[in-house]
Amino acid sequence: MVPERCANPGGDFFSQMCLAVDEDGKGWSTQEVLDHFNFLLMAAHDTTAASLAKVIWALGTYSDIQARILDEVAALQDAPLDDVALAQLEYTERLFKEALRLLPPVPFIPRRAVRDFDWHGTYVPAGTWVTAAPGIVLISLTHWSDPETFDPDRFSPNRAEDRTHKYAWAPFGGGAHKCIGLHFATMQVKIFLVLLLRRYRVELAQAEPVDWIRVPIPQPRGGLPIRLVPHA
Repeated sequence: MVPERCANPGGDFFSQMCLAVDEDGKGWSTQEVLDHFNFLLMAAHDTTAASLAKVIWALGTYSDIQARILDEVAALQDAPLDDVALAQLEYTERLFKEALRLLPPVPFIPRRAVRDFDWHGTYVPAGTWVTAAPGIVLISLTHWSDPETFDPDRFSPNRAEDRTHKYAWAPFGGGAHKCIGLHFATMQVKIFLVLLLRRYRVELAQAEPVDWIRVPIPQPRGGLPIRLVPHA
């Protein structure tokens, strides 16, 4: 489809990738377009969609949480959704962080050792594949109180459980290779929720507990049927 989109582009992201050129007028090869588009789908779309699914589940499951989010959205009235407005959605951000804690979009992060090292008595030679497991740390009793409970207020300033260690909350990884999409994803989720909840409240359409598939990308098994109820 790359030649087709180059000749007859649309307004979609795929077309823009096919047309993109640098300051010297050089575009991407077909393989580069494919690589970037696959990355866009997996890293930028699927991860955010999975996180939003958990957020919507939480809104439909906990009426008190949804009421607090609705109050934050109502307080914005019809203000433009700029940085100032989005910064006021403090509880909404806590909700998003808690969704990522209990169901991180990337629970395991593969890495390869660039040099020999010793880790608490275990020798790891250069070139060895190792795996960081933020999904395990995110439910560790060492850093989180009652970690199986969905509780956005654990991120409030007076509790700040995510600050017990610099990697206690690391669904986006950490260090030099920390995902650059952290702030963009947070902005996306806030804007989505404001636009949705200005018009509707969320109800789950079935009483059965949701069974979450955790890997490779978290998703509710069988979907997540909901009802959108217009505000009176």
